[in-house]
Amino acid sequence: MEKRKLWRTGKGTYVVSLPIKWSEELIKKYGDEVSLSFQEERAIILPAGETAKEGKITAAESDDILKLESEIIASFISDVERLYVEIAEDKKSAFLEKILYLKNKLEGMSILNISPTQLLITFSEMGKSVVELLDTMYSYFLEFYNRNQFIMSEVPTKSEETLKKYFDFLLSVENEIDTTTFHIKRLVNKGLIFPEYLPQIRVNDVRDILQFYSIATNLERLCDLEVELFNEIRKLNAKNIIEKEKVKLLSSPKGYDVRTYHADACRMVNLAYEGFKDQEKALQVLRTRNLISEIEGTEIEYRGDMIPAEKRKIVLDLAKNHPKFSRELVLIEQKIWGITGISTNVAENIMNLYRPQMT
Repeated sequence: MEKRKLWRTGKGTYVVSLPIKWSEELIKKYGDEVSLSFQEERAIILPAGETAKEGKITAAESDDILKLESEIIASFISDVERLYVEIAEDKKSAFLEKILYLKNKLEGMSILNISPTQLLITFSEMGKSVVELLDTMYSYFLEFYNRNQFIMSEVPTKSEETLKKYFDFLLSVENEIDTTTFHIKRLVNKGLIFPEYLPQIRVNDVRDILQFYSIATNLERLCDLEVELFNEIRKLNAKNIIEKEKVKLLSSPKGYDVRTYHADACRMVNLAYEGFKDQEKALQVLRTRNLISEIEGTEIEYRGDMIPAEKRKIVLDLAKNHPKFSRELVLIEQKIWGITGISTNVAENIMNLYRPQMT
């Protein structure tokens, strides 16, 4: 903390000098005005820019840390720029730990301790567009997919080290996914309130905001499914080590295996996302919705030529043919099938961005 002297310049005015480097950066970015916020015996100097949206949370009488967490996240998404948090002094340590945890999830978040019972949280803009952030989330999904493909080729394996490394990787990336999702929600919410802000986040029309929000939610769910898929593969591998009978995800006597099934599901996601540039690809995925075929007296939902009913049945029958592993194999199949369902949702969201041009 740096000390500065107050100088009296008139009957009712004092001035204080500000560091030249900080001042020049502020002027370059925001102009030559600052805003003053007075809290008890403290004065807080912040860049003025546009009028900041402020909020206040009082946690002094609450032991509910999760409630505090949800209120801070809600403030971030609601485009609050400055948030004052009041906390009972004897509870500050526990609450501060949660706030510091959120700092790693909410991009542009800064914390200033302004009194023994009060914090100032500020949220600054990072200058990214919605499309850039969606591309980041899509890249996370592809990374998860590629790692799961590798793990499937290794099962059964006694190398727990490989699985543990991947698990540690998942934990590290999950935080980044949360950060990106919250950032997108903040941007689209601001665009909904201030349509003039849309060009800055590369959204063409206020009507598109809901679609971008849904795409972000679906991409987040795709990442979740890959994480859940890995957990089931890990359980399957553990049982493979214990049981005398072994089951593989890479090969099948019928020429179609779980790993290929997973690859076909990812191909549907790829086509859906490529719909941003070529709507025919998104339409190709969308046409696979709600297709049902009857095989040997059983109705099976399938995805057209991308995942024919006969091929899905081979994967479904794997659990019947290996009863000791049936639970894990059923759940693995369900996670992969869920990926195909989310791909059709993404395709629909992207198709809704296309509108006939008025003539």
